[in-house]
Amino acid sequence: MRRSCATSPIHLADRIRQPLLMAYGTEDQRVPLYHGKLFLDAVRRHNSQVEWITYDREGHGWALQENRVDFWTRVERFLDRNIGSGAKTE
Repeated sequence: MRRSCATSPIHLADRIRQPLLMAYGTEDQRVPLYHGKLFLDAVRRHNSQVEWITYDREGHGWALQENRVDFWTRVERFLDRNIGSGAKTE
C-alpha cells in the first residue's frame, strides 16, 4: 500500500506551531538524516521554536549512554520550558 502524499509529514509541517524538539542519529538508516533536515527546514518556515539535535555514531535510537543522558536531560529542560514551571504564562 502506497502512502498518500497528503499525509506525509513534510506536507503537514506548516501545521506544527508549538515548540518542537527533533533529535536524529547521524547513522540512522530507517529515517536518514537528510529526511530529517528536509522536515526541519519545512517546519522552520512556519515555526521558529524548533530545537535540533544530532548524535554522531547513533542510528534510530540512542545506544551510547552519554547520548541517552544528554537526550533525556534536553527533553526534561524542553518540557520544563514549554509546559513546566519554567513555561511562560500569558
